[in-house]
Amino acid sequence: MQPTGERDRESAPHSNRGARKHYRDVVAKTRIICTLGPASSSKTVVRDMMLSGMDVARLNFSHGTPQESRQRIDLVRTLNRECGRRVELLGDLQGHRIRIGELSEPVQLTKGETLWLTQEKVAAVG
Repeated sequence: MQPTGERDRESAPHSNRGARKHYRDVVAKTRIICTLGPASSSKTVVRDMMLSGMDVARLNFSHGTPQESRQRIDLVRTLNRECGRRVELLGDLQGHRIRIGELSEPVQLTKGETLWLTQEKVAAVG
């Protein structure tokens, strides 16, 4: 059965009106994610990225130091205030790795054993 009037076209499964609504919903959910790194960490470059449409600043925590990441986070927040934007921050970790610092020696893990991760200096147990 073909739609016969405006009301029927709006509710038809393949109507143009529904397609436009779906397209608008998809576009509204689209975000531009930009990775910040050594070549894109200056105030000028990050501001240009923001003004060109960046919605999310991605930080790759597998590279660089915690201090460099902190500087990039502070820069995005400062530029958000200056530019009147709300660029979000996305921290990207490398899979199952947890980076807490250097170990004094390798650790052999045993199934069922409890392992405590901390940045504080502690005496070896055992």
